[in-house]
Amino acid sequence: MKKAIVIALLLILIIGLAGCREKNGTGVVKPSKPAATANATQPKPAATGTPKANDTSAGTSEPEKTNIDLLITDAYFTPTFASIDEDVVLKFIVKNQGTEDSDVFDYSIKIYKGGSLWKEDKFTSTQGLLRGEDDKLTNPYVFTAAGTYSAEVFVDPDNSIGEAVETNNYKKAKADAIVT
Repeated sequence: MKKAIVIALLLILIIGLAGCREKNGTGVVKPSKPAATANATQPKPAATGTPKANDTSAGTSEPEKTNIDLLITDAYFTPTFASIDEDVVLKFIVKNQGTEDSDVFDYSIKIYKGGSLWKEDKFTSTQGLLRGEDDKLTNPYVFTAAGTYSAEVFVDPDNSIGEAVETNNYKKAKADAIVT
C-alpha cells in the first residue's frame, strides 16, 4: 500500500514538472518578458512626474480590470528637520506588483500643515512600470513657514487603471517634516 502511494505521488510530481518545464530543461517557470523596444537599453528618465492637466472628458465608466497592481511601498521627507525656505523633498516608491506591465499613471500628493490641507498636487508619471518593477519618485517642496508638515500620496487617485487591487494605492509619509 505504501509503495502504491509513493508511486502515485511520484507520478503526480513528474507530470507536474513536465507541465512546468521550459525548453532549457530546468523545470523553473519564468514569466515571459515583454517584447524589446527601441529604447529598452536606454537609462530611465528621472521620475519626477509632470503636472496633470484638468481632464474634461465625459466618460465616467469604470475601467476594465487588468492584472496591474500599483502600490506605494514607502514615502518620506528628506530632510526630516528643515529650516524655513530650505528645499525638502518628498520621496516615495511605487511598485507594480501585478503580473502585467503598466503604462504611465497619475498620482497625487496632499501636504498638510498642522492637520490642515496646505497644498495638493496632481502629476502624471514620466514612464510606466514593468511587472515586478518599482521606481522612486521625488517631489521638491519649500516650506515658507515654521510648522509640522505631513504628506499623503495616492497612486492612480481617480482609479483610471483597472487594477487587480484598488485598495493599496495610498501611503502616508512615515515621518513628518519639521520646519523651524
